[in-house]
Amino acid sequence: MGNIRVVDFKTSHVRTFFSALSDGGLAHSTIKGLYGLLNPSFELAVEDGIIRKNPVTGTLGDYGTPAKEKEALTLEQQEKLLKFVEQSNVYKHHLPMM
Repeated sequence: MGNIRVVDFKTSHVRTFFSALSDGGLAHSTIKGLYGLLNPSFELAVEDGIIRKNPVTGTLGDYGTPAKEKEALTLEQQEKLLKFVEQSNVYKHHLPMM
């Protein structure tokens, strides 16, 4: 993607890029983050009159693996974490945030 001039960039390039990332095992949230970087960049190129249409808009789709369900720490795990942070010379300054 990096060697394509902005004026030559097509929606198919974006879809191919996202598909390759998905095939490489990246999560949907990671691809969504890249979309969030690319889309405004190309939107600016539209506003500046460099290109007529943003080739990134509408290309996100359902690429990538679904997010894994996260599990909250148990009360016991939370207490162990807080104790560790409190006793750590490296992390103890983070304790007020926790």
